[in-house]
Amino acid sequence: SRHENSVIWDMAGQDFMSLSNWLGSKQYFHGSEPSTVDCMLFGHLAQFLYIDIGFPQKTYLENNCQNLVALVERMKTKYWPDWEETIEESKQIYQRSIQN
Repeated sequence: SRHENSVIWDMAGQDFMSLSNWLGSKQYFHGSEPSTVDCMLFGHLAQFLYIDIGFPQKTYLENNCQNLVALVERMKTKYWPDWEETIEESKQIYQRSIQN
């Protein structure tokens, strides 16, 4: 059966809190260097934080799970120092493709 959006968002909040509690004050989930877990979570959490489509998960993360937001920022800075330029370049490529 399909859950109502409010139930889904509630479940997501519970999942985020579990992850936040697991991460605690550590830099990464398994120590001082990123692991596969950090990479996988970056991929999922970045969608909520950087794709502006109005999901309430972004607000929940920012208000209740600042350590997860900080983890995503650390990963982004460490592995994609050119993130903003790359995003802008991708937008331009996309705009050109839809104009043709």
